[in-house]
Amino acid sequence: MTQSKKEKLSVSFKKDKPETGLMAANFMLQGVTIKVNKKPMGYIYAPNRQENWWSIGIQIIKDEKYTNNNPNCSWMWVRFEEKFETEAEARQFVKDNIERWNQKFNFYYSDN
Repeated sequence: MTQSKKEKLSVSFKKDKPETGLMAANFMLQGVTIKVNKKPMGYIYAPNRQENWWSIGIQIIKDEKYTNNNPNCSWMWVRFEEKFETEAEARQFVKDNIERWNQKFNFYYSDN
């Protein structure tokens, strides 16, 4: 499902539930699902033992310009190079750039 380029984009966020058990040792902070018009389309990755920063990825529909080597899937993740010290900075980056991304990419929306 794609978003109309003219439709107003409403960005919201849903924080993951805390990990439990052994997973909690590596993932002490929770990631955040990015939603556009209440539909999941990206993720803010929390710091963990390997990466000590917040980062962002969005789901896009593949086209001639943006593709990967997986012929079995019509969409892919785009991870941005920007790194953030706080979750709030990452959320603000999403809010500041969502309209520009909507012009550049065709968002792919997850079912959940």
